[in-house]
Amino acid sequence: MAILYKANETDFTHFGLGMLQDAIQIFVTEERNGILELEMQYPVSGDRFADLKLDRLIKADAGHYLKNQRFKIIRITKPLNGIVTVYGEHVSMLTRDLPLPPNVSFSGDATSALNTWKNSIIGIDPNPFTVFSDISLPGSGSWSIKDVKNARDALGGVEGSLLDTYGGEYLFDNYDIKLYANRGKQSGALIAYGRNLTDLEQEENIADTYTSIYPYAVVSDDNQNEIILTLPEYYLDSEYVSNYARRKILTVDFSGDDVTTVEQLRTKAEAYIINNRIGVPKVNLKIKYVDLAKTLDYEETQALEEVNVCDWVTIYFEEYGIKTNEKIIKTVWDDLLKQYDSIEVGEARASLAQSINTTVDGKLETVAVNLNTIRLAADGKTKIYTGLAEPVASNINDLWYKPVDSGAVEMYRWNGIIWALQKTSADTLAGTVDFATVQAINIDANAITTGTLSGANFWLNLITGLMRFIDPVSQDTLDLDQAKIIYGAGTTYERILAYTSEGWKLYPGPNNTGTNLNTSLRLHGGITYVDFFGDLTGNAPESTHRARVESNGEYLYLRTANGEVVKVIDWGGNPRDIIARDFITSDPNNPTHHYADRWETPRDGNRSIVISPNGTGSLYICDPTMTAYYNIKASDFVVSSSETIKTNIVESTISALDQIMDLTVVEYDLIKDVQDGTVDKQLGFIAENSPAISNPTNDAISLYKANALATKGVQELLARIEALEAENATMKADISAIK
Repeated sequence: MAILYKANETDFTHFGLGMLQDAIQIFVTEERNGILELEMQYPVSGDRFADLKLDRLIKADAGHYLKNQRFKIIRITKPLNGIVTVYGEHVSMLTRDLPLPPNVSFSGDATSALNTWKNSIIGIDPNPFTVFSDISLPGSGSWSIKDVKNARDALGGVEGSLLDTYGGEYLFDNYDIKLYANRGKQSGALIAYGRNLTDLEQEENIADTYTSIYPYAVVSDDNQNEIILTLPEYYLDSEYVSNYARRKILTVDFSGDDVTTVEQLRTKAEAYIINNRIGVPKVNLKIKYVDLAKTLDYEETQALEEVNVCDWVTIYFEEYGIKTNEKIIKTVWDDLLKQYDSIEVGEARASLAQSINTTVDGKLETVAVNLNTIRLAADGKTKIYTGLAEPVASNINDLWYKPVDSGAVEMYRWNGIIWALQKTSADTLAGTVDFATVQAINIDANAITTGTLSGANFWLNLITGLMRFIDPVSQDTLDLDQAKIIYGAGTTYERILAYTSEGWKLYPGPNNTGTNLNTSLRLHGGITYVDFFGDLTGNAPESTHRARVESNGEYLYLRTANGEVVKVIDWGGNPRDIIARDFITSDPNNPTHHYADRWETPRDGNRSIVISPNGTGSLYICDPTMTAYYNIKASDFVVSSSETIKTNIVESTISALDQIMDLTVVEYDLIKDVQDGTVDKQLGFIAENSPAISNPTNDAISLYKANALATKGVQELLARIEALEAENATMKADISAIK
């Protein structure tokens, strides 16, 4: 259910201002590399109508996987028949309101470029965006304020943008922006009339469809003179040229493409026609369909029925002669029903193997379709197909009888995802099933109780249950043996991944004679990480229940939940040491370094190094045995002496001179100096014999106490001197009077 939040809300784990349960309709539209917006119809009598205000946020889903997306309210219409329409734009569109510096340059892979983009955004602190890309190919470019007006333009839509430079497909997940080489996947969903397709609009455009190409290449002869190489007939037709009233020829330059002869030019041209599907018109299909991921009949295949923007789906629409595998470029998600209302596939190409009418040279021609025969089963629902061509099923449990070699017949059953082989003639299954020749998927082997199913690089032992895959190049093996995955079974690098009561376990196999590196886990990518979650329900916010070990290949990061620390402890919970060459703490731009032999911190008048012993402990500068101590060199020693840290303050009445006279100044040698052969006679005190200036344990001298005692002694001496001077002055006056 969609939830309404205040405009400045940062925590979206609660119900905010309330749920929008009175909404009549909530549609979220997402386009490939395009818009992501919300449209809601809400009654003025609804509980939250008074709370609907501009800039406030609505949290709603945008698809099967894109959950909890936030949309800023940008427009609310006036009521019509007691209903208002609320429009919201995705929070990632904040980038449209933020500029970049006048000139920004980027280079490297797409992740590096995205980080440059993020760090260049002006006017937002803290920056909420996170970025990622799996595109590793290098690229470079620059953005000028003349052409790139805001941060959104730099992502895509203008010349020189990241999308223009690296290609790919964006995923906007709130403030998390990812650029994938291919965002989608090949979906197992089939969209067809009689199954889930309810309506289809086709927009076909043949204005930009070429029927033929005119290939050429500029080459040099033996005298280094440039000549233009062409085919004797100049152009090549595609196989579909006869479906059009006239030719439309595209000129293609193959210069520099390893073309030096007419034969090479012809080979390149023929490959170009096939790879670019010359002669096949571009078609956009707007589809209304039933989202089978939300129906009970397809509950077991829900994951395969779920589709998303950029996924590839198979679409079959017999009336228009379309059977194609195309990419989803737009979805409209019904957030109330939690299913798609419609999808759009872009640049779909009609299959000319189906029945279509084409006008060629003013004459109407029909391309026939070899259809299967169809019968209705006794239940009045299940359809039975017979023929070589793969049929389009209408219902789960539809049957297809497919003729194979030597008069044999295979029977397939539609399980909602694929045609699964159920039964076949005995001669086909005699001994071994070879997948190199039997083009079937999900063979039901209930009737097979022995033997081996094998292919060129795969086999399954039906007795032991061992399944093996073989790398055709290295011949390395990967076995699925009950609860274990074994790599290189029987070799000296054998490794086993098994699930135990304590979790996943990776260990060397019994034949492994290598080092412990043979059980290493290697993660490859721009940024790799392993996450650890402390939440068993899966519902708690990741920011408070997740820790991560992360690396970009150069640095290792330990990330913790908000406010938490990194602890190194043993199994008993006791803190343990960390051994390293260097520890760098504080602000990375102004670090404090802890080296093996010293601490260092920048000194600019604003920062200090703080060493805070626990409890009543002291800071020692000594050897590990605490029998030898070392000098501290500094330009000044400042002792904290503010009255804010003191209590019971009274003026001292002790006789400093008496205590000073009780002190004994001695000469001595340090034991360490004697052991080292160093001659450095010392002058000082013995702490045990100097209680007036020693610490509470009488094993160290307090320079602060000694300084204070000396100060008090000087004051007492001054008082005596002043008294003597006054007495002397009186005596001088008396003597003068006698004279």
